[in-house]
Amino acid sequence: MEPSSFSHRTAKNWQRVTLEVDPEMSDAVAAFLTELTGCGIEIASDGSDPGQPELQGNVTEKITGYILCNEKGHAAKQMSQLREFLVNLHNFFPDCPAPRLK
Repeated sequence: MEPSSFSHRTAKNWQRVTLEVDPEMSDAVAAFLTELTGCGIEIASDGSDPGQPELQGNVTEKITGYILCNEKGHAAKQMSQLREFLVNLHNFFPDCPAPRLK
């Protein structure tokens, strides 16, 4: 059996970050998470129609990204920056429910 071409590479550890947000703030959260992680993100809707008034406040989108845990304390620092961003996000979207970090 031939050795893997990846055997010389150090394994990378990633921390998954998933947020549930109101669709109105999903672009802002997605842009910040992309910049913070330097990686792609995934946005998934719960499938409800945000145009239906009876569903207002119940529609959410899930945004998932991954933080590289390459240095000691790196992931903790990025999580701290994300939490600070989420706290300040309310100033720009006062009518939206607070995002939930899962």
